Amino acid sequence: MPLRSPVPTRLRVPRWAALATLLLVLGVIAAACSSAGGGVETEEFQLEANDGYIFPAEFTQDTIDELQTWVLLGHQFTGNLRDWDSLRDDLVVAGFAVLTWDFRCHGVAEDSCETDTKGESVLNIWREWNAALDWAIEQGAGTIYGMGASMGGTSLMQVAADRPEIQAAAAVSSPNRFKGLDALENFDRVTVPKLFIAGNFDMAAPDFSRRYQAAAVPPSRLVILETELHGTTLVQSPTFGSQVRRRLVDFALDPADQAALASIDPGPVEEEPEQAEAEPQQAIGEVAPDQQSPAEQPTTDESTDPLDAAQQTEPSASATAQDTAPPEDQSARPPIVKGDPETVTLRTDDGLLLTATLLPAGDIWVLLAHQLRDSRDGWGALDDQLHDDGYSILAWDFRDHGDSPNGSLEQISLDWLAAIDFAQDNGAAKIYGVGASMGGTSLLVVAADDPRVDGVVTISAPAIFFGFDGAVGAAALNVPLLIIAGINDSEARAGADVIRRAADSAGVEWELVIYVTGLHGNSLVRDGNIGREVYRELIELLPNPDGAA
Repeated sequence: MPLRSPVPTRLRVPRWAALATLLLVLGVIAAACSSAGGGVETEEFQLEANDGYIFPAEFTQDTIDELQTWVLLGHQFTGNLRDWDSLRDDLVVAGFAVLTWDFRCHGVAEDSCETDTKGESVLNIWREWNAALDWAIEQGAGTIYGMGASMGGTSLMQVAADRPEIQAAAAVSSPNRFKGLDALENFDRVTVPKLFIAGNFDMAAPDFSRRYQAAAVPPSRLVILETELHGTTLVQSPTFGSQVRRRLVDFALDPADQAALASIDPGPVEEEPEQAEAEPQQAIGEVAPDQQSPAEQPTTDESTDPLDAAQQTEPSASATAQDTAPPEDQSARPPIVKGDPETVTLRTDDGLLLTATLLPAGDIWVLLAHQLRDSRDGWGALDDQLHDDGYSILAWDFRDHGDSPNGSLEQISLDWLAAIDFAQDNGAAKIYGVGASMGGTSLLVVAADDPRVDGVVTISAPAIFFGFDGAVGAAALNVPLLIIAGINDSEARAGADVIRRAADSAGVEWELVIYVTGLHGNSLVRDGNIGREVYRELIELLPNPDGAA
């Protein structure tokens, strides 16, 4: 039954008493303001980069303190200056002046982007950093620190090599190289105190942060947390956000002392991690193609940092890869009837043999493509649920993942084609693709050109990944599109919106489902509650096979 509000209770107060109370409250407020002598003020204005680009900025300070240290905050790819609100507030309370802005083609400037894609604009965002620095100096800032999330951190480290005015730098989930930016090229010139923070299950972010730490001129500190959250999503997280913001504020209060503390690093995960580059939450889509994992650099924390003992972890499931050797190519086989799981091989056009798991059933096939640094086993209960309902399920390890051989991620479209060929050769009447993160972006591009795909589902897919443009693919689809993302997974949420708009403008049949979570890709599916909802969404999209539950 619906909930009903209780009958309100009315309390009668004499008019003279109410007036006296109001005057007393106003007097207290006036006295407080008078004794304070100022308050927090935010100024909205525009800055101009040295190439003439105009971009919006915000400056927030407590006017009581006339000698504030300034902190400049650069957001992540597909983000905007609003992503920093919680950290900005904490910094202002701690006595800092804070300058934030929207990088070109981001935030309110997205609709006036001068490049064809948001990604093409990244190469010039150092100009916004320089403009922000110049303005801070003109306003009399004596001490200036920089902090950046994902792309913002990469560009910060690149700028800090040439701008000694930046006297401390912190990066959260930042890649070493991203869309033309290269933070490592002159990284030896960044001699100021540095802090690097990343989640251990956030795609390649922990590897990038370890590489920064290994190459850094002291003092520099690395903090790896047991989470998959990325960039400002990590900063805003209900679970980890307060801890990350506290570390950043403490770093700003005493950069040299904080950077000299022992690093916190549990070491690279031994099994395939289960998260997002950036993209990338880049970062979703933020992994440079020439990056390789550095040598393991586990460190122990011997400091007395009170936050170290308070680290929290989020429950997660491991995505383990099977240790069986790839069998011989089985691309030519008779139609499959429902049966037990079996390991099969997919042969790509460039000669790779990919390891896959087949759950044979009817002639309606569902192909499952995992995210970066996950595996074919990373789908939780989804594959078994769909198989029980009568669908044939094919999940594989992309090249350079799991039990499949090494290969360039720029060629994963060939992996999709190998899976589609296998399904068609083995009796598939209809083929539906489900892709997590990079698996979804690449699926959009493949399905746009392959009429054998009857439906597309993307989960936390970035708009762009390794040259795969999801918006272009979505606009060219001739089949239904289901887009799934978490509202607190900021880069995936932004990617979902870009893909949706592209599909809508082209008249493609689409549906957007947003869950209240920061989980990404396969991790979203593996979550018990959300995973069940994703299963229900798929059942609504898929045609009913014979014998379906």
